Amino acid sequence: MSDLEEDSITWTMAEYGQFQNELLNLKHENQKLKSNSERYEELIKLAPNPYFEIINLRKALDEKSKPKDDPSKLKFPLFSRQIALECLKKVRKEELLTDDQELLLEQLLAIFEHMWPKGGQADTARPNESTIEDISSKAEQKRVSDLNGKLKLSLEVLEEKCKAIEIALDSTVKENNDLRIKNSQLENQKETLIIDLANREEEVSDARQALKEKYAIECSREELDLENSKLKRNLEKLEQEIKELRGNGAITLKEEIKGLIKENQELKKSFDELKGNEHLLQIEYNNLKNSARDNMQELGNISFKNKELENRIKNLEEINKKLQSDYEDAKTEKQIVQKRSMHDLKDLKNQYSKEKSMHEQCKLEKERLLQELKGAQGRSPKTSNEPMSFQEKIIVEALSHRVQELEQELIENQNKAADYDEMARNFENLQKENEDLKAEINKLQTDIGMLGAQFNEIMRNKSYA
Repeated sequence: MSDLEEDSITWTMAEYGQFQNELLNLKHENQKLKSNSERYEELIKLAPNPYFEIINLRKALDEKSKPKDDPSKLKFPLFSRQIALECLKKVRKEELLTDDQELLLEQLLAIFEHMWPKGGQADTARPNESTIEDISSKAEQKRVSDLNGKLKLSLEVLEEKCKAIEIALDSTVKENNDLRIKNSQLENQKETLIIDLANREEEVSDARQALKEKYAIECSREELDLENSKLKRNLEKLEQEIKELRGNGAITLKEEIKGLIKENQELKKSFDELKGNEHLLQIEYNNLKNSARDNMQELGNISFKNKELENRIKNLEEINKKLQSDYEDAKTEKQIVQKRSMHDLKDLKNQYSKEKSMHEQCKLEKERLLQELKGAQGRSPKTSNEPMSFQEKIIVEALSHRVQELEQELIENQNKAADYDEMARNFENLQKENEDLKAEINKLQTDIGMLGAQFNEIMRNKSYA
């Protein structure tokens, strides 16, 4: 046992637990790497694009830098000076204004009080254009300068943000690359560990099989040792009996030696027989192992054949179902065709009888007209040179037209009769095709029954085995 344990490669419980802990740690690290990569990707998606913000700021600057409309072209509404002053004072009292707004309000009050003329029509006149232009240009310059300052500050802030985002992106890209490399290394380690584990499991299974075989051999050896111990006890008993007999003086020393030699020979024979039995047992054990392997292979082959037969039976059942459905469809179609053909045949027979009667009537009419024509010719005998009268010409033409119509109807009736004959032949062909389909379906059903019987026989043989 000790030699086999030294040669076999096995893991202790501590090593196996350590291996499981390493696998769990690898799984946790993989999950962390995946979560970090997903979080970085989300941050990159959520981060604002500074390029668009800079473009928007430039558009705002361009709009502010556009030339304003000429103040002289602006149209100010006519309103009262007193009303404008009251409105501005009311706004100054009630509204909370910023410094810029208060400055603008004071400038407007000064303009309205000191520069707007009082009284008469001048009270509703427009303000002086030069003063309005100066005030508006100053306010606009101040507002544009404030906006430029704010835009410069926002541009600087955006540039700093862009730099910080670029640095963060570079760092995240480096971290992602490092994490991907580490992840690939860990996956390679995981694959190697899985391969090592599979190899170790194979070695453990081989070692267990060897241990079982060694245990069986040791059991047989122990049985032989027990038999040897029994033989030794028998020898000791015989020696005691010999001593007793010596004491009694019943046998001599030579007889004792002869008896011992015989017993020794018998013991050697029994020992040789036991060795032979051990060898036979080993051979029988090997034969049993080989037969078990052969049986397992046969069972595998039988199961594979069983699966093939099951698949074949399923396919045949599907084919049978399709054929049955086709047979049912053909049957219903046959019934429909039979019904239609019966009705058509009845209609054709009726129509044929009608047309036959009409044909006979046409013949009778033709004969009657011919007789009338002959009678008319007989009643008014004329020489061949005399011309026919107008009424006679009309009667002859009418009779000739009627004869042509009757001949045309006769030809049509003959064509219809030929069509009816062709339809009857087609009906007979359809009946033959239906009978052939029935024969094929019956043949397939018999084949499926035979395959089912073979499958059941194979299953019974497998159960007996």
